[in-house]
Amino acid sequence: MIKKISMVLIIIFCGFSIVYAHIIPGVDRPFDPPAYYSETEISYADSPSTFFYRDLAAGGGTVLDVTRKAKSALFSGDFTSLAGIFTSKTSNDVINTSSFDSSVLEQTSNDIANINQNTTNNAKSSAVLEKRSGLLFRSPDRYDEDTNTYDKKTQLSWLEKTYLSFAQASKDSLDDINLQEEALGRVIENTYNADGDLQAAQASTQMKAFNEAVQASRNSLLANYAALKATRNIAKEDEELENIRKIDKSNLWVTDPYDTTQQEQKVYTRPAAPGFKNF
Repeated sequence: MIKKISMVLIIIFCGFSIVYAHIIPGVDRPFDPPAYYSETEISYADSPSTFFYRDLAAGGGTVLDVTRKAKSALFSGDFTSLAGIFTSKTSNDVINTSSFDSSVLEQTSNDIANINQNTTNNAKSSAVLEKRSGLLFRSPDRYDEDTNTYDKKTQLSWLEKTYLSFAQASKDSLDDINLQEEALGRVIENTYNADGDLQAAQASTQMKAFNEAVQASRNSLLANYAALKATRNIAKEDEELENIRKIDKSNLWVTDPYDTTQQEQKVYTRPAAPGFKNF
């Protein structure tokens, strides 16, 4: 019995030996089984091999990368955060490149244009400068009374119209202040409501344009004030020059009663001396 069992074992062992002898590395088994079946190592000998392709086909064409799966699990939360960051950045880019509504920009543009137009309409200084260099009033460096009448009626008519124009310009300037206050309120509101870089830049440009318009209006008012004083000075200077030149043209002779000429004797008779009083 023991001999029979031994013979069976020997036959089985020989069969296994024959089968093992026919297993080909890279075909029937990996070249480097420990590395090939390791979840972290790489079997460079089987990259690729016939066995690899057979094993890949048997697994349905998929390979489990344990390391990548672990990293994916670890950093999945970070990927979500990054996605949120990118979404937020895109939203900020949209905000920073969004302009004010066209009606808002048009309103401010019209306000500034109206202020500038009123400034032009209220400017009266140039008319005074033209008359100062003209022939309506006398000038210290011009002696032309013989050819220029310097009509008082014409002068007074021009002075009246000029003073009335300055008064009207002052009234219109006061009305323009209300427009300026309203425009300033809208510009400040736009600055407060600016959302993003582009709207902030637009609001800043609006404020600069408004300041320039108001400064031009102020300069025009100062020029009008100086022109008003110049108008008064022109009229006063004309009156003084008229009196001075009348005096210059007057001839005054003082007669010597003790040495009169024949012409003077015709128009002047020397009174007789009264002598001593009779007591």
